[in-house]
Amino acid sequence: MPNLSLQILPATLEDLATLQAIGRKTFEEAFAANNSEENLAAYLEEGFSKQKLEAELRNENSQFYFAHQGDEAQRDVLMKLDL
Repeated sequence: MPNLSLQILPATLEDLATLQAIGRKTFEEAFAANNSEENLAAYLEEGFSKQKLEAELRNENSQFYFAHQGDEAQRDVLMKLDL
């Protein structure tokens, strides 16, 4: 029987690539219909760049969390808190 328990864990610098992938996918799914391809591509590149996400992960007033089920971060669950 699969492990169905859900854990909420903070994202770390080691999670940067996963954070970037989830953020881009979620943003694209939510906003692609209301934006041109050019605008969407520009925002995905700038808004989810490794440099920007790394700065946010290092910012003590900004926290990201993943919902994990088993050993994998769930693709569609990401929380960002600005303190």
